[in-house]
Amino acid sequence: LFYSLMNEIGKPFWSFDLKRDYRHLVQQNQGILVLPWTELRFNPLQPPSDVSPRRWAQVFVEILGHATALLSGSKNYLLKSVVELYKLYGLFDDVSGPYPSLHELQRLIEEDSMNFVRKASDYRETVLNRLEAMNLTSGTVFDCSMGYRPEELLERDVVFEFDGLSRDVQNFLMEALFAFVYEYRLAQNHRDQGLNHLFFLDEGKRVFSVYKERQEASGIPEIDELTAKMREFGEGLVVADQEASKLTDSIKANTYTKVL
Repeated sequence: LFYSLMNEIGKPFWSFDLKRDYRHLVQQNQGILVLPWTELRFNPLQPPSDVSPRRWAQVFVEILGHATALLSGSKNYLLKSVVELYKLYGLFDDVSGPYPSLHELQRLIEEDSMNFVRKASDYRETVLNRLEAMNLTSGTVFDCSMGYRPEELLERDVVFEFDGLSRDVQNFLMEALFAFVYEYRLAQNHRDQGLNHLFFLDEGKRVFSVYKERQEASGIPEIDELTAKMREFGEGLVVADQEASKLTDSIKANTYTKVL
């Protein structure tokens, strides 16, 4: 079904590929860009065009928090750290860059030697644990100041191959790219233009997990907000899974056609 839709929809698409299921499509369509994660350079701390660093800092924190199961205290500590890093780079005065990478963010938190009360120290250790694991397992993906600009790939068919990455990094990359495209469309006011781009995601419960949606302590996931808003900006979602009961209520409510 996915292969047929990709061939027939007539709109550019991005596919998040967790099992190398789609690279063979390049044999029928030479225009498809197959991008293994080993060749991907993406800086999630670099905002989309015309999106302010302060706005993007909040989105980044929500996405990383959802992908790695951070609760509100840890997310608040992470937000403070991202804003501090942006200030050190002067990005609130000059948004042209260069931008810090996740490795710089990790070093900033490692060097944060304030005398914490116990709870704040726990937040720091939790955030540092997530960042260390992501930077350690992602190879060179995040080790850049100016990586691939996702908005420049929106006119192309792209297969992002994420097999071999840890589950948290896979989830974070998928959600960050969703958020990046939405924030870019919002900043460019791409409203009411009809369908102009699609996302294909198999194993949909990886991103649209009903269990994360129902964790009251972490609030409404940012990915639920994106699901509800993306349609207005011409973004389509094609999501598949073997177990529909494990998909979020949001994805069921905000997709029009269901095939069972």
